[in-house]
Amino acid sequence: MKKNHEEIIAELDSKELLEQRRQTTMALSVKEGSFAGLSMVLGDSYITPFALAIGASAVHIGIMNSISGLVLPLGQIIGSRMMVRRSRKTLLTRYVMLQAMMWFFIIGTGILFWFDTFRIVLPLLLMICVFLYQFFGGMVGPAWVSLMGDIIPESERGRYFGKRNSIVNFVALTVTIGVAFLLQLLNTIDRALLGFLIIFALASIMRFISGGCFRYHYNPPFHVDMHDHITFRQFVKTLRTENFGIFTLFMNLISFAQWIAGPFFGVYMLQILQFNYSTYILIILSSSLFSLFFFKVMGRFADSYGNRQLLKFGAFLIPFSPLLWVIFSTPLSLVFGAQLVSGLGWTAFNLASANFIYDNVPASKRGEYMAYYSLIVGVGIVLGGLVGSGIMFLLPFTSVVNYKILFALSGILRAIVVIILFPKLKEVRVTNKYVFNPRNAPLFRWLLEWRFKEKNRNGKTPANNDHNP
Repeated sequence: MKKNHEEIIAELDSKELLEQRRQTTMALSVKEGSFAGLSMVLGDSYITPFALAIGASAVHIGIMNSISGLVLPLGQIIGSRMMVRRSRKTLLTRYVMLQAMMWFFIIGTGILFWFDTFRIVLPLLLMICVFLYQFFGGMVGPAWVSLMGDIIPESERGRYFGKRNSIVNFVALTVTIGVAFLLQLLNTIDRALLGFLIIFALASIMRFISGGCFRYHYNPPFHVDMHDHITFRQFVKTLRTENFGIFTLFMNLISFAQWIAGPFFGVYMLQILQFNYSTYILIILSSSLFSLFFFKVMGRFADSYGNRQLLKFGAFLIPFSPLLWVIFSTPLSLVFGAQLVSGLGWTAFNLASANFIYDNVPASKRGEYMAYYSLIVGVGIVLGGLVGSGIMFLLPFTSVVNYKILFALSGILRAIVVIILFPKLKEVRVTNKYVFNPRNAPLFRWLLEWRFKEKNRNGKTPANNDHNP
């Protein structure tokens, strides 16, 4: 079989040079992630208020956000298939650029609204643009997961992604807070729509820069063997038998429970609680702000104790987040109550679940497994969003009661899924430390030694407990 140019170069390079290229790519990925994070918070964070501004209803928002969860994994399946015949770097560069271009079409829906053209169909046009944006984003997912999995050593993944995520979030938050106040200022002079268009243009530019960074990533030799291919039917059969299959089912049901309420927090804040744009975006971003303080610590925790322990901590907290939205309704209580719990819980949960995929799937199968995993999780997102939209449409109560029923239902279902399925997940990473075992604590050892010396001083011999586990 004829080797490509990158494989030949990789064989000729020394180990020292390969390590240097790997380290350079890891540093460059932080910069790429910062620009991608800016694009996401500038763009994705404002899609809901923008949709409301051009005439979309709460049901439109629910359908748009939920179906996006299915469109993205469909793109991932196609992207994983394309990895067989195309370079991962080529896929990343090309389709990130196409994703960036979609912001101009989203801007176009705002311009049509500005000139009072096709207003009736604008929510539908916006949905189509958002679906394409998510589809192109999905196409790059398997290539990115596969590439970074080959570059970052297993022993460093938790620390690296913890550091990367904290830097990305810090950069994004710094810029977004200023943008939120700009949007609020424009809203006071009845120019909020202009603010949205400016923000989306910036999101597009940031994503173009992000795509350009991939041109300079190191792409280790990679070959997909047809023996590694697995059909979707074969993958589904593993949902009840294999560790990664059970994990996929667990994430599917968690996503279903999450997205029953997920699309409606923004609508609830803007239409029911009547928050302004600055308050809205600060509450949305507060969970990310809290996560900055936890990413590095949680990354080290995962590397030392395994991802299952970190996932357990996050899974314990995330059911409480929507339940706190039932109780609290003021900005401060939401920030330091619901969003603090959400930031801590989802930071642990998302970091652990991402690394759990790396640990459980062989490198040659990551792209395909990631696509199938995302598709099944996406089904949960779609069903959750549709169920939530149906509840909003059918409940005969006042609007406030409807939202609180959704939030309570989401929290209860999350707790049920965690209680039933989480105990079935197994840790595959070998670690030498055990969490919550007091015998590993220095204080316990000190007390044990002190007790032994004290009894010896009194002429007594401690009982032999070697038979205890």
